[in-house]
Amino acid sequence: MRKMKAFVVAALLTGCYGLPAQAGEKGDTLVFEQVDRVRIETRDTVQRITVSGAKDNPEMYYTQRIAIPDTTAVRRQMMNIRDFNKVQIPRRDGKMSHWGVSFHANLGLATLPDIDDSEVMRGVGTELGFAFTADWNPFGKKNTWRAGLGLNYRTYRAPKNKYWSKEGEEMHLVTFADGMEDCSADLSIYSLQLPIVYTHKFDNRGRWSVSLGALVNWNFGQTHRSYEINNEDYDVHAAARGLRPFTVDALAIVDVPYLPPLYVRYAPMTVFRDGRGPKMRQLSFGICF
Repeated sequence: MRKMKAFVVAALLTGCYGLPAQAGEKGDTLVFEQVDRVRIETRDTVQRITVSGAKDNPEMYYTQRIAIPDTTAVRRQMMNIRDFNKVQIPRRDGKMSHWGVSFHANLGLATLPDIDDSEVMRGVGTELGFAFTADWNPFGKKNTWRAGLGLNYRTYRAPKNKYWSKEGEEMHLVTFADGMEDCSADLSIYSLQLPIVYTHKFDNRGRWSVSLGALVNWNFGQTHRSYEINNEDYDVHAAARGLRPFTVDALAIVDVPYLPPLYVRYAPMTVFRDGRGPKMRQLSFGICF
């Protein structure tokens, strides 16, 4: 990329290709430092060079149209070209709108903050998720809107000697029967997610940023219990009944230098529908990739 930028600056320094030099005329020198984007368009005998964003001036925009009578005079050398999958859409005001696709993953801990943990879970749960998003930068690199599709998994261990069971229309925790040994149980919640997130970067390199957004979830779950009777092991899986099919969570992500991005996610809506289980709200936090 540096060599391509050097080629563009050299082109700007030498003026227009193919124009005869005039004795005694002094050439103008333009120097752009730490530019955000350089674009070169070549069509037949016309070339257009666009430079946008510069050091301490992210709104800088420069364009030059060059006539090339002899196309053999144009030589190119390109190395380390990045972001080749980005699509650039010119805007009427001269700025560039950018689209891209990115992959996201998160790993964290899940808790139930508004209920006594000993009633429905033991310790803290785990969370794992990933998503693909389409990224839109309508006003340069510092502002990004993302929307996409992802999957999320959260699991909570039941208290000791308890397991989830459906009684009537409601999910309850009940005690393992006498004679059952090595007992364990958990509740797993899976979500098909639609993330909608806005990110603001505080510097040109994107080392400092804050993201805020919402996660629309389509939920389904499963209960699991295992135990041993007379040296025989048993594993029982069943669908979790009474879950809210659709929920919306709030999401915040902070990205600082030398650390992975940190996220906090809160679900203001209860896991179970009213009258179908304990009033559990979820809070999770961890790191993003």
